[in-house]
Amino acid sequence: MLNVGEKIPAFVESDTFSGFMQPNPKLIQRYFPDSSMAPDVSPDTVYFHKVKPADSFRIVIQGGSTAAGFPYGRFGSLQGMLQQRFKRLYPNKNIEIINTAMAAVNTYTLLDIADEVVELEPDLVLIYSGHNEYLGVLGVGSSVASIGGRFATLTYLWLKQFRLYQLLESVYFNLVLKDNPDSQSHNDVKDKRTLMSHVAKGQTIPFESDLFQLGVEQFKGNLTSITDIYRENDIPVLVGNLVSIESGLIPFSINQKLDQIVQEGLCDFKSGNILSYDCKVFNEYSEAQKLLNDGKFTEARLKFIKSKDLDALRFRAPSIFNQVIKQLTEQPNTYLVDVETAFLQDSSHGIINHDYMLEHVHPTVRGYFVLAEAFISKIVELDLLHQPIIPFTVEQAWSEIPITDLDKLYGDVKIDALTKDFPFNKAEYKPLLLDDNAFIYPYLTEKLKGEPWLSLQNKLMKAYQQNGENLQAARVAGIIVDALPLSTIGAAEQANLIAGQLYMKVQDYGLAQYYQKRAVSLNPSNSNSILILAQSAFLNEEFKYSLDLLKQAKQLDPTNTHIQFFIDRVSLAIKARGH
Repeated sequence: MLNVGEKIPAFVESDTFSGFMQPNPKLIQRYFPDSSMAPDVSPDTVYFHKVKPADSFRIVIQGGSTAAGFPYGRFGSLQGMLQQRFKRLYPNKNIEIINTAMAAVNTYTLLDIADEVVELEPDLVLIYSGHNEYLGVLGVGSSVASIGGRFATLTYLWLKQFRLYQLLESVYFNLVLKDNPDSQSHNDVKDKRTLMSHVAKGQTIPFESDLFQLGVEQFKGNLTSITDIYRENDIPVLVGNLVSIESGLIPFSINQKLDQIVQEGLCDFKSGNILSYDCKVFNEYSEAQKLLNDGKFTEARLKFIKSKDLDALRFRAPSIFNQVIKQLTEQPNTYLVDVETAFLQDSSHGIINHDYMLEHVHPTVRGYFVLAEAFISKIVELDLLHQPIIPFTVEQAWSEIPITDLDKLYGDVKIDALTKDFPFNKAEYKPLLLDDNAFIYPYLTEKLKGEPWLSLQNKLMKAYQQNGENLQAARVAGIIVDALPLSTIGAAEQANLIAGQLYMKVQDYGLAQYYQKRAVSLNPSNSNSILILAQSAFLNEEFKYSLDLLKQAKQLDPTNTHIQFFIDRVSLAIKARGH
C-alpha cells in the first residue's frame, strides 16, 4: 500500500539542468483519479534556480490559458512579454519569472499550489484568472466538478495528498468509472476535439441562477484564500481584472440556435409570446449590434456586456468577477491591475473586438502586449524592484515584442482548430488560408510535424541571417536565450554571445550588452567575451566602462597585444571627451 499513489508536486527538479527546478508537467493529473482522465495540458517548461540567488527578484505568475499565452506560447504570455520589457527597464537586475499558468484550470488550482509557491520565496505574484471558473477543472459547471460545492472540493483537494485516499480513489475508478459509458472516458479526453469541448457538461448556467451564484462564491472564496496566503507571507500580489471579447461574437448559448430564432421570429416582441431566456440573450445582443452600427459606442458596450453576462454557456467570466477583484485588491499588499481600462484606452471606440481578441478570451498579439503593459505599469508605479528604470517608450516596446512570425502563424492554426468546434458558430467560421510560398511556411510544416523547439528556432535564426534579416535573427536568438537557464558554461554562454553579436550588427548596443553581460557572468575567465562586451560599451560611448572591461581582460590575458591597443584607443576617447 505504501507504494500506491504519489504526491504530485507543483514543482520538480530538472532532469536536464543540475541545480534547477521547473513547474511539474504532470501537475494537471493531480486533479483526476486516473492520469488517463487528465487533459493533455501542462505549464510551460521554465527553469529556475533550486536555491534562489541572493540578487534575484523572483516573480511567479498564476492563471489559465491566457496567462500561459495561448495560442502563441510562452513568448506571447505575460512571462515572455514581461521578460522582454525588463531587459530594457531593468537591464542590470537579475529577474526570474516562473509561470505556473496552464489551460483548463481555475482558482482551485491556484489555491491548491499557493503554499508551494510560497516555498519558492517569490518577491511578487501576478494573477490573471477567472474565465475558467465555471467550466474549468473542478469548476461548478464542468464535467469534472466535485459534488457538494466549494467545501467538498477543498476537502477533496486536501484528501488527495494522502496515499490511502489515492488508493481508494484508484480502486473506485478502475472498478466503477473506467468501464462506465456515462463517465468521462479516456477516449473522451484524448480524442481530437478541443479542450473546450471536453470540460463543459453541455449544461447551461443562467444568469443569477443557483449555479451561477455558486461560481461567484467559488471565485471570491478561492481568490480571498489565495491573497490571504500571500499577504500572510508578506508577498505582494498583483491581480488583473478580466477582459473578453465584447463585439464580434454571438453569445455561445444562442449561437447554434441563431438561424432558427431569426427565421422563425421566435424572439419578436410583437408576437405576444412570453420571451424565453434565450430571447433575453438574443435581444440584448441584437440591441448592442444596432447601437454599434449607429455609432453609439458607450451604449453599445453596456449592452454587449449584458449579453455576455446573460450568456448561459459560461466560457467568459461575468462582469461581477471584476467587482470581486476590485474589492479584494483593496486589502494591504494586494493591488489591482486595471487590464480592462488598458484595453479600452488602446481601442479605437472603447469596445473590445477582434482587434484584441482572437475568439472569446484569448488576446491577439496586440492584446497580449496591452495585457503585459498593464502589469508592467503597475510594477513600475509601485516601485516593486526598488530600482530606477531606464526610460523606454511603449511604442519602442511594441516594435520588439518577442513573438515571431512562426509563433503567429502557428497560433492561427491553433485558433482555426478551436473555432471549428463547439461552442463556436460554424456560420462565423472563416477558413484559414496559408501561403505555401511564404518564407515561414516550411518551418510551420516542421513545427506541425513535431520538430524539437530548439532545433527549429536555430534553423529559423540561420534562415533570417541568410536572408539578411539580422533584426529578426537577433530576436530569435534572444528567444533561445530566454528559454535556456542561466546555468553553466556551454550552450547558454554560446547562445548569449550569438544574441549579443546579432544585436551589435543592428546597432542595438543596449540589448547587445544585456546578452554579453550574461555570457561573461557564466564564464568570467573568458577574456574574449569580456573584449566583446568592451567593444559594445565603446560603441555605445560608455568609455569608462569599456576601459574597465579592457583592464579586466588584460589581467586574464596579459600577453595579448591587441588588448593594450584597445586600452590606448579608449583612453584617447576619454581624454578627448575631457573626463
